Amino acid sequence: IDAFLGSMQAGLIAVPLSVPSAGSHDERVNAVLADTSPSVVLTTSAVAKTVAEYVQDPKTAIIEVDLLDLNKSSPSPRNLEVPSTAYLQYTSG
Repeated sequence: IDAFLGSMQAGLIAVPLSVPSAGSHDERVNAVLADTSPSVVLTTSAVAKTVAEYVQDPKTAIIEVDLLDLNKSSPSPRNLEVPSTAYLQYTSG
């Protein structure tokens, strides 16, 4: 929830996805990443390596949210306006 709200506060559009299975070829994840061209991927340290295998653009930042120090003071948000679209939901149908 914190990562989702933080994405909106940063002016980004969240695209929730399931974690791809390690060692498999997940066409859905590939298609969504190709369609959205994310600048940032938020994940956890437990699956970061698996997720990184699907990220094709080396400029895409992969952030392991469970390793962030949320008690550390941080600069003010860059974007004080939330995006008009909060998130994109890709469905299986």
